[in-house]
Amino acid sequence: MKISKKYSNFVFVLLVAFFMSMLMSFLVVLINEGFSGNLIFLWLKSWAFVFPIAFFVAYLVVPKIRRFVDSIVE
Repeated sequence: MKISKKYSNFVFVLLVAFFMSMLMSFLVVLINEGFSGNLIFLWLKSWAFVFPIAFFVAYLVVPKIRRFVDSIVE
């Protein structure tokens, strides 16, 4: 299945936010709670809260970062 090129920025941001928020929320919960019996529940609860915020922030920031990088790279 191919997605139209016009959605490439949206898909890129979605995937970056998805994986980064998943990994970071897991590590923070693991550090704070350790390997407990409810680690997965706490992680998924944390990730469900953090992912929409990560997506919104990434959606706003990624285009600005791309323009900045394009301006400093030859």
